[in-house]
Amino acid sequence: MLLKAGLKDTAKDVSFEGFDRPLGAAGIKFIRSIPLDKALASTLLAYEMNGEPLPVEHGYPLRALALGWTGANCVKWLQRITVRDRPYEGFFMDKVYRVFQKGEEPESGAVVKGIGVKSIIVEPLKNEALPLGIVLIRGGRLGGRNGHSAGRGFGGRRFELASGPTRRA
Repeated sequence: MLLKAGLKDTAKDVSFEGFDRPLGAAGIKFIRSIPLDKALASTLLAYEMNGEPLPVEHGYPLRALALGWTGANCVKWLQRITVRDRPYEGFFMDKVYRVFQKGEEPESGAVVKGIGVKSIIVEPLKNEALPLGIVLIRGGRLGGRNGHSAGRGFGGRRFELASGPTRRA
């Protein structure tokens, strides 16, 4: 979508603004930005979930999903996308969602981005050629308290692989 919209040579960052009610008397809007290369390489705009319209609690009508990054970078109830020449400067970029030490200014800390891997796919193998049709995907996940498995742990689920473009992600 960004490429179709056209990008200036100065484009470096993409900000996402949600329809959230502005915070407090100051009217602080929820706006987060990510580097342009992240937006182009692994960010989705989701309007459906499991073939159904995205539920309100998950961001209906549209949610930006910066894959592999924390939920704070995945803006719900998306209202506006802006391409910028630098990261957005504002409360939710400069004061929170940063890692900094006691006594330091929040702006000095690193922006919280990635999420440690908490799952693994063991079948099919990486780069394995798969036939069209139903394919069993097996793996495991960590979650819950203290990293203990939440739910089934290792298990499998069947998915259908189709040729050509699909509407489901």
